[in-house]
Order: sequence, then structure tokens, then C-alpha cells
Amino acid sequence: MKLSLNLSQRLSISQRLQQSLSILSLSNEELEELIQKELLENPFLEKEESFFLKDSQRFRLYDSLETDFSRKTNSEGKEGPKDFSEKTETLKSYVLKQVQQSFFSKEIKKALMLLISYLEEDAYLKADVEEISKRENISKSLMDSALKALQSFEPVGVGARSLEECLLLQLRQKGIPPQAESIVRYHLSALKDKKYPYIAGELNLSLEKTKQLCQEIEKLQPNPAVNFSSEPTLFVRPDLYIYKQGTSYHVIFNTENLSPVKFSHDYLRAMKRKRKLKAQDRKYLKNKTTEARFFIQAIHQRQQQIRKIAYYIIEHQRDFFEKGKAGLKPLTMADMAEKMSVHVSTVSRTVNNKYAHTPYGVIALKSFFVKGAWTLSGGRVSVEAVKRHIKNWISEERPKKPLSDEQIRERISKYFQVDVSRRRVAQYRQEMKIAPIRIRKLQFLHSQNPFLNSKASG
Repeated sequence: MKLSLNLSQRLSISQRLQQSLSILSLSNEELEELIQKELLENPFLEKEESFFLKDSQRFRLYDSLETDFSRKTNSEGKEGPKDFSEKTETLKSYVLKQVQQSFFSKEIKKALMLLISYLEEDAYLKADVEEISKRENISKSLMDSALKALQSFEPVGVGARSLEECLLLQLRQKGIPPQAESIVRYHLSALKDKKYPYIAGELNLSLEKTKQLCQEIEKLQPNPAVNFSSEPTLFVRPDLYIYKQGTSYHVIFNTENLSPVKFSHDYLRAMKRKRKLKAQDRKYLKNKTTEARFFIQAIHQRQQQIRKIAYYIIEHQRDFFEKGKAGLKPLTMADMAEKMSVHVSTVSRTVNNKYAHTPYGVIALKSFFVKGAWTLSGGRVSVEAVKRHIKNWISEERPKKPLSDEQIRERISKYFQVDVSRRRVAQYRQEMKIAPIRIRKLQFLHSQNPFLNSKASG
């Protein structure tokens, strides 16, 4: 009898543990579905209607988060969150983040968001600003100010209305001498045909100086959005908000669409008042009572575990919250599990399908776990940091002599003091959708001679 009881208790504990782990891995949407199911099946669970009124500060915190760009107006005129995921980084989402972090007035931000909605996939603004101001009933002077603000964002050249303006914006950002601006403004056609002596004579410059300026112009990017995806951004609702207050970062849960539940003591008292209950009914009620209490406990444990991991992420990846993606450091789930004295599967379940609203948009918690490579000195460098340098080196390469994967490998080895293979460099380049040396060289040649491709095919 005792053995049977112990076995029954072990089975019960095992089932509860499985349910607890299952609840831990659920997203808010999935948890809400489970809550609704349990509310229907377990009479000892009931909705806690006063939940949101207990913490009025929660709403003030929501309002203090500057997410105007990610909100939409519903049919009643109220604003609701429209949070986006960074699974696919598009030009518009990248520029919208900068609007969020800027210190422009609300009027300028509103006009900025309108202009961004009119941006083409190549980052150009082909719609007429005056027509936009009339259509949207916004003053022309405000739209002009917004356009100037837009053109101050990255990628440099965004919001340009012509190739000439796109190149001029990049020249000003690089601080290249004003003679280069004259070449772009008045001699773009001659530059395309490499008429350096003609340009030198028109600007009263030496041939050598003219060639230097033209080479700098040739390094500019006529398509500022070349490294951005054209796919639409996926919208997700965050499970938690990470926000800064003073010098500290804090975490609050997004419970807006999550039904709060509590144990129904009224129902329990009502059942106790019933004297004539069959043994089968008493057993059923006892089981449901235990299940209800454990279900509520499992939800609370889920929140506590997510909170612990969120604060650990804030502590380890603080540079991300200050600098953005460039600040991510190497971090593995095994590292976190060891520090928190939990199993790595617990960390995995906790971050699975969870998203956090951060100063840099809505980020999957799994995105904070970054692969790293060991340096020769025993330190670690993130793959993201290596990729960022590859991207910068290629953007600054000489178009006539682009960098090979082997040359990039040598630079990585020298700069980061890590041993990396050429194949791995090629993999990183492909992941960033950067063409190989042969294609980049052909693209440059075609840009210099648009008839090259037709001659080659003929």
C-alpha cells in the first residue's frame, strides 16, 4: 500500500513537472489559449478582473515608451501597439528605429513617418514633397524640415530625390572637398565617361587631383538600401518590455492580452457547505483543487524565470541596449545556465518564442545569444562583430580592385587575432547577402559602361 502511494505521488510530481516545463516554453498567445481552456475545465479557477487596476503605473510605463512609430489608430481612435520583429531587417524598419531614438518634436516625427512610408525600396523619395504635404494636410515648411531630418539618418543617402542628391549627401557626410560636389552637380555625365581632362579644365584643377576626387565619388553607393531586405517586416507582440529609467534598465511583462487567473475560494467554500458528496465527487474536487493551485503556481514560476533571464541578458548585453546590435557580446545558453545554476534546457524553454520590446525594436530573446570565436589571447569576439567589419571593409574597398575572401580572412586574423578559414569568410559574406569578388567587379564595370553587358551578349 505504501509502495503504491509513493509511486502515485512520484507520477503526480512528474506530471506536474512536465506541465510546468510546458508552460515555461509557451509564448503569451499560447499561454492565453491554455488559460482559457483551464478556465472552462477547472471550476476552481476564475478570472481576476481587477488585475490591471492593481498596477496603474504599468500603463504610465507603457505610455512613457516612445513607440509612436510602431502604433496604429483603431476604429475608435485609440492607439494600440503594432510591434515589429527584427527577423527581417528592412530599410523602413531601420529608419523608423532612428526616428524613435531621435529628439525631434512630435510634429517632425509624425511628418518623418509619413515620408518614410513613401520611400522606395532603393531608399529614394520619388514622391513630390509638396504633393505629400497637400495630401496629408501638413505644412510645406514642416515637411521640408522632416525631409532634412530624414536625410540626416542612415544609410547615408536615404530620402534623396535624385542620384545627384544621393551622392551629395554621402560626400558631405564623408567631408570630401567641395570640388567633388561640383563634379557631381555639373559633370556627372563626364564622370561616367571618365573624361578627367575635361573635368580638370572646367574646374581649373590638376589632372591628378581630379582623378583623386573622381575615385572618391566612384566609391559612393548609388543605392543606399543595397544591404537591406525588401521583404515586409513581420509583426509580433512582445512578451515583455525592457526600458531605461535613469541609468538602470527594468523589465515589465506585457499582460495586456493575458487573462489573469486566481483560485476560486468562493467555489471551494460552496463545495464545503455541501454535506452529501459522493466519494468520487470528493476525489474529483480534490484533484481539481490541486490542479488549480499548481496551474497558478506554474504561471508565476514562468514569470519569475523569464524575469531572471531578462535581467541576466540586460547585465551581460548592456552594450546592446546602449549601442544597438554592434554591442552584442558572445553568449551561449550553456554560459547562462551555469551562471544561473539551472539546466540548459530550462534556459532554452524560457527564451523559446519570447520577444522583448527594447530601445532598438522588438527582439527575439534567442537573438541575444551570439556565437563567438576564441582569440589567440584567450578572449572571445562575437560573429556579429566580425561580420560588421567585413561589411565595412567591403563598403570601403576600391571598386576596381575589390577584396577577395582570402584578403578579408587575413584582415580578420590580424585585426581580431583569430584563426578563421576562407570558407567561413565566404559563409559570413553570403549570410550578409554580399556578392563575391567576381560579381562585385563586374557590377563596377557595368556601372562604368552600361553597354558592356549588351556587347558581351552580342
